[in-house]
Amino acid sequence: MALKDVVNVFQRNGYFRSGVVFRQYLAPRPGVFMEFPESCSTQLVESLNKRGISRLYSHQHAAYTAAMGGQNLVVVTPTASGKTLCYNLPILDTMLKQPGSRALYMFPTKALAQDQLAELRETTGG
Repeated sequence: MALKDVVNVFQRNGYFRSGVVFRQYLAPRPGVFMEFPESCSTQLVESLNKRGISRLYSHQHAAYTAAMGGQNLVVVTPTASGKTLCYNLPILDTMLKQPGSRALYMFPTKALAQDQLAELRETTGG
């Protein structure tokens, strides 16, 4: 069931009707790609290249730049749009450049945590 179908069911049944102020459906559009930032670790770029990732989506590039600049950020994109790399890229880059550094990951569900751990292990070859 698509998200718009779920929203329609909620609206037909009266759920959340008073709380929905605005909704808009956006048509799919092609991704905008960017090269890896020059400051990104060569080792990390090579590892991602081996996994078939040769460029970043623009939101991944922006997230990396913001995080490495010490800014807080929130990434909200559709499923399978590369959010995981938005936070893993600056963390892995920092860990490669500053051995001994650490990161704390917090996920709302155990299943999501296991999924993200598997992704992280695949990226790092661990």
